[in-house]
Amino acid sequence: FVVDFFRSTPPLAIFPLFLLVFGITDWSKIAVAVLAAVLIIIFETSHGVMYAKESRILAVQLMGATKAQIFRMVIFWESLPQTLIGMRNAVSYSLVVIIVTEMFVGTTSGLGRRIVDAQITYEIPTLYATILLSGTVGYLLNLLFVLLEKKFLRVFDTPVIITLGRLKPQKGQEHLIRVFQKLKPKFPSLKLVIMGEGELREKLVTLGKGLSLKV
Repeated sequence: FVVDFFRSTPPLAIFPLFLLVFGITDWSKIAVAVLAAVLIIIFETSHGVMYAKESRILAVQLMGATKAQIFRMVIFWESLPQTLIGMRNAVSYSLVVIIVTEMFVGTTSGLGRRIVDAQITYEIPTLYATILLSGTVGYLLNLLFVLLEKKFLRVFDTPVIITLGRLKPQKGQEHLIRVFQKLKPKFPSLKLVIMGEGELREKLVTLGKGLSLKV
Protein backbone atom coordinates (compact mmCIF):
# COMPACT_ATOMS: atom_id res chain seq x y z
CA PHE A 1 0.00 0.00 0.00
CA VAL A 2 2.74 2.46 0.99
CA VAL A 3 4.71 1.92 -2.23
CA ASP A 4 1.61 2.13 -4.43
CA PHE A 5 0.42 5.25 -2.60
CA PHE A 6 3.64 7.20 -3.02
CA ARG A 7 4.16 5.86 -6.54
CA SER A 8 0.75 7.27 -7.47
CA THR A 9 1.60 10.63 -5.90
CA PRO A 10 3.44 12.96 -8.32
CA PRO A 11 6.84 13.76 -6.77
CA LEU A 12 6.55 17.36 -7.93
CA ALA A 13 3.34 17.70 -5.88
CA ILE A 14 5.31 17.09 -2.67
CA PHE A 15 8.34 19.12 -3.76
CA PRO A 16 7.29 22.07 -1.56
CA LEU A 17 7.51 19.70 1.43
CA PHE A 18 11.11 18.89 0.49
CA LEU A 19 11.81 22.63 0.28
CA LEU A 20 10.62 22.99 3.87
CA VAL A 21 12.81 20.10 5.04
CA PHE A 22 16.00 20.73 3.04
CA GLY A 23 15.61 24.41 2.25
CA ILE A 24 16.13 26.09 -1.12
CA THR A 25 19.19 24.02 -1.96
CA ASP A 26 20.20 21.31 -4.40
CA TRP A 27 19.54 18.73 -1.69
CA SER A 28 15.79 19.25 -2.00
CA LYS A 29 15.95 18.50 -5.74
CA ILE A 30 18.17 15.48 -5.20
CA ALA A 31 15.87 14.14 -2.47
CA VAL A 32 12.69 14.33 -4.56
CA ALA A 33 14.45 12.72 -7.53
CA VAL A 34 15.79 9.91 -5.33
CA LEU A 35 12.33 9.31 -3.88
CA ALA A 36 10.80 9.06 -7.36
CA ALA A 37 13.54 6.69 -8.56
CA VAL A 38 13.50 4.42 -5.49
CA LEU A 39 9.73 3.96 -5.60
CA ILE A 40 9.83 2.95 -9.27
CA ILE A 41 12.66 0.46 -8.67
CA ILE A 42 10.94 -1.04 -5.60
CA PHE A 43 7.67 -1.43 -7.49
CA GLU A 44 9.27 -3.12 -10.50
CA THR A 45 11.43 -5.38 -8.32
CA SER A 46 8.47 -6.46 -6.20
CA HIS A 47 6.57 -7.20 -9.41
CA GLY A 48 9.43 -9.44 -10.55
CA VAL A 49 9.57 -11.24 -7.20
CA MET A 50 5.81 -11.85 -7.11
CA TYR A 51 5.82 -13.37 -10.58
CA ALA A 52 8.90 -15.56 -10.10
CA LYS A 53 8.27 -19.02 -11.52
CA GLU A 54 7.00 -21.24 -8.72
CA SER A 55 8.23 -24.35 -10.54
CA ARG A 56 11.84 -23.20 -10.20
CA ILE A 57 11.38 -22.32 -6.54
CA LEU A 58 9.77 -25.71 -5.89
CA ALA A 59 12.61 -27.48 -7.71
CA VAL A 60 15.34 -25.98 -5.52
CA GLN A 61 13.22 -26.55 -2.41
CA LEU A 62 13.05 -30.24 -3.27
CA MET A 63 16.82 -30.21 -3.52
CA GLY A 64 17.00 -28.98 0.07
CA ALA A 65 17.93 -25.36 -0.63
CA THR A 66 17.71 -22.86 2.23
CA LYS A 67 15.79 -19.58 1.98
CA ALA A 68 19.04 -17.71 1.35
CA GLN A 69 19.95 -20.12 -1.46
CA ILE A 70 16.46 -19.83 -2.98
CA PHE A 71 16.82 -16.05 -3.01
CA ARG A 72 20.35 -16.14 -4.45
CA MET A 73 19.79 -18.82 -7.10
CA VAL A 74 16.17 -18.21 -8.16
CA ILE A 75 14.38 -15.13 -6.89
CA PHE A 76 17.29 -12.73 -7.51
CA TRP A 77 17.69 -13.82 -11.14
CA GLU A 78 13.93 -14.00 -11.72
CA SER A 79 13.45 -10.42 -10.52
CA LEU A 80 16.60 -8.99 -12.14
CA PRO A 81 14.98 -8.20 -15.55
CA GLN A 82 12.19 -6.24 -13.85
CA THR A 83 14.71 -4.51 -11.59
CA LEU A 84 16.74 -3.33 -14.57
CA ILE A 85 13.56 -2.14 -16.30
CA GLY A 86 12.73 -0.21 -13.15
CA MET A 87 16.20 1.35 -13.13
CA ARG A 88 15.81 2.42 -16.76
CA ASN A 89 12.44 4.02 -16.05
CA ALA A 90 13.72 5.54 -12.83
CA VAL A 91 16.72 7.27 -14.38
CA SER A 92 14.56 8.78 -17.14
CA TYR A 93 11.89 9.91 -14.69
CA SER A 94 14.49 11.32 -12.29
CA LEU A 95 15.97 13.40 -15.10
CA VAL A 96 12.55 14.88 -15.81
CA VAL A 97 12.00 15.61 -12.11
CA ILE A 98 15.42 17.26 -11.76
CA ILE A 99 14.91 19.50 -14.80
CA VAL A 100 11.42 20.57 -13.66
CA THR A 101 12.55 21.30 -10.09
CA GLU A 102 15.37 23.46 -11.48
CA MET A 103 12.65 25.71 -12.89
CA PHE A 104 11.48 26.57 -9.36
CA VAL A 105 12.53 29.61 -7.41
CA GLY A 106 15.95 29.57 -5.79
CA THR A 107 17.78 27.85 -8.64
CA THR A 108 20.57 29.72 -10.38
CA SER A 109 21.92 26.95 -12.64
CA GLY A 110 20.94 23.74 -14.38
CA LEU A 111 19.16 22.75 -17.57
CA GLY A 112 15.74 23.67 -16.18
CA ARG A 113 16.96 27.12 -15.19
CA ARG A 114 18.48 27.68 -18.65
CA ILE A 115 15.20 26.70 -20.32
CA VAL A 116 13.25 29.20 -18.20
CA ASP A 117 15.80 31.99 -18.75
CA ALA A 118 15.83 31.38 -22.52
CA GLN A 119 12.03 31.45 -22.56
CA ILE A 120 11.88 34.74 -20.67
CA THR A 121 14.50 36.46 -22.83
CA TYR A 122 13.21 34.89 -26.07
CA GLU A 123 16.54 33.26 -26.84
CA ILE A 124 14.97 30.63 -29.09
CA PRO A 125 18.21 28.93 -30.25
CA THR A 126 19.35 28.55 -26.63
CA LEU A 127 15.92 27.25 -25.63
CA TYR A 128 15.86 24.49 -28.25
CA ALA A 129 19.53 23.68 -27.77
CA THR A 130 18.94 23.08 -24.04
CA ILE A 131 15.88 20.94 -24.78
CA LEU A 132 17.89 18.85 -27.25
CA LEU A 133 20.72 18.54 -24.71
CA SER A 134 18.24 17.27 -22.11
CA GLY A 135 16.93 14.67 -24.55
CA THR A 136 20.47 13.60 -25.43
CA VAL A 137 21.41 13.11 -21.78
CA GLY A 138 18.26 11.02 -21.24
CA TYR A 139 18.99 8.94 -24.33
CA LEU A 140 22.60 8.25 -23.28
CA LEU A 141 21.54 7.23 -19.77
CA ASN A 142 18.91 4.92 -21.23
CA LEU A 143 21.50 3.45 -23.62
CA LEU A 144 23.83 2.78 -20.69
CA PHE A 145 21.17 0.71 -18.93
CA VAL A 146 20.35 -1.14 -22.17
CA LEU A 147 24.01 -2.20 -22.36
CA LEU A 148 23.89 -3.28 -18.71
CA GLU A 149 20.81 -5.39 -19.44
CA LYS A 150 22.54 -7.11 -22.33
CA LYS A 151 25.57 -7.82 -20.15
CA PHE A 152 23.80 -9.15 -17.05
CA LEU A 153 20.85 -10.89 -18.72
CA ARG A 154 22.83 -13.02 -21.14
CA VAL A 155 22.38 -15.88 -18.70
CA PHE A 156 18.69 -16.06 -19.64
CA ASP A 157 19.63 -16.87 -23.23
CA THR A 158 22.03 -19.67 -22.22
CA PRO A 159 20.88 -23.23 -23.05
CA VAL A 160 21.23 -25.49 -20.02
CA ILE A 161 21.06 -29.28 -19.67
CA ILE A 162 20.08 -30.27 -16.11
CA THR A 163 19.97 -33.75 -14.62
CA LEU A 164 18.95 -34.54 -11.05
CA GLY A 165 19.26 -37.94 -9.40
CA ARG A 166 21.54 -40.51 -7.84
CA LEU A 167 25.00 -40.65 -9.40
CA LYS A 168 25.08 -44.29 -10.46
CA PRO A 169 26.39 -46.06 -13.60
CA GLN A 170 22.84 -47.04 -14.58
CA LYS A 171 21.82 -43.38 -14.83
CA GLY A 172 24.09 -42.66 -17.79
CA GLN A 173 25.79 -39.50 -16.43
CA GLU A 174 29.15 -40.56 -17.90
CA HIS A 175 27.66 -40.82 -21.36
CA LEU A 176 25.93 -37.45 -20.88
CA ILE A 177 29.24 -35.74 -20.04
CA ARG A 178 30.91 -37.23 -23.15
CA VAL A 179 28.02 -36.09 -25.36
CA PHE A 180 28.16 -32.63 -23.78
CA GLN A 181 31.89 -32.44 -24.54
CA LYS A 182 31.13 -33.11 -28.23
CA LEU A 183 28.31 -30.54 -28.35
CA LYS A 184 30.34 -27.79 -26.64
CA PRO A 185 32.30 -26.68 -29.77
CA LYS A 186 29.04 -26.27 -31.73
CA PHE A 187 27.22 -24.52 -28.87
CA PRO A 188 29.84 -22.55 -26.85
CA SER A 189 27.27 -21.15 -24.40
CA LEU A 190 25.80 -24.57 -23.58
CA LYS A 191 25.86 -25.47 -19.87
CA LEU A 192 25.57 -28.86 -18.16
CA VAL A 193 24.37 -29.11 -14.57
CA ILE A 194 24.49 -32.49 -12.79
CA MET A 195 22.96 -32.53 -9.32
CA GLY A 196 23.06 -35.43 -6.91
CA GLU A 197 25.15 -37.67 -4.72
CA GLY A 198 26.31 -41.22 -5.18
CA GLU A 199 29.12 -43.65 -5.80
CA LEU A 200 29.92 -42.12 -9.20
CA ARG A 201 30.59 -38.58 -7.94
CA GLU A 202 34.39 -38.66 -7.83
CA LYS A 203 34.59 -40.47 -11.15
CA LEU A 204 32.37 -37.90 -12.85
CA VAL A 205 34.47 -35.04 -11.47
CA THR A 206 37.64 -36.70 -12.72
CA LEU A 207 36.05 -37.34 -16.13
CA GLY A 208 34.99 -33.73 -16.45
CA LYS A 209 38.46 -32.45 -15.60
CA GLY A 210 40.02 -34.97 -17.98
CA LEU A 211 37.86 -33.61 -20.81
CA SER A 212 38.99 -30.04 -19.99
CA LEU A 213 35.54 -29.09 -18.73
CA LYS A 214 35.00 -26.57 -15.94
CA VAL A 215 33.90 -28.59 -12.90
